[in-house]
Amino acid sequence: MTRKEAFTKITELLGLKEPQKFEQAKTTEGVVVVWDGELGTGTPLFVIDEAGTQQAAPDGEHTLEDGTVVTTAGGLVVTAEPKEQKEEVEAEVEMAGELEMLVEKLAAKVADFETKIEEMSKKPEGMSSDEVEAKLSAITETVESKFTAIKEVVESIAAEPASVPVEPVKTAFSKSSTTIEELYKNIKKIKE
Repeated sequence: MTRKEAFTKITELLGLKEPQKFEQAKTTEGVVVVWDGELGTGTPLFVIDEAGTQQAAPDGEHTLEDGTVVTTAGGLVVTAEPKEQKEEVEAEVEMAGELEMLVEKLAAKVADFETKIEEMSKKPEGMSSDEVEAKLSAITETVESKFTAIKEVVESIAAEPASVPVEPVKTAFSKSSTTIEELYKNIKKIKE
């Protein structure tokens, strides 16, 4: 244990300073990043270069080896999403876009049906009122059956959960715990 580490431990034990719980990981590019506490929005993220110098993480998106995608701005974490959660969000956005497109097509078809019904409701020459009534009834039944089918599909989609619950990100980092006896031994070694 270095002198700095020993001093930090002593100040922590005396309650003079809140203990820092630095975590570290590597990006997929092999860059070491560190942060204090939980990796979440607002957490300062640092990059350790080859010389061991600590710098604020550059702005952008960084993928950790465990698949977590971290977005930073000004050295602070903006978002930290596990790989699975990011894929789920992208899938939901894609599905929402497809659903919106289907709704637009449905609206166009409804407008088309309304126009046809309006045209057919006008009594054409040479048709009796009963014939017009029968034709209009047949069209109305067709439209109602299609709307019922569409309603069932939309209700089944609405009944599905918005997303699958996401488990917290598990890291491979272990947290060290130093006993008072170990601290005492380390202080004795530093004095020698």
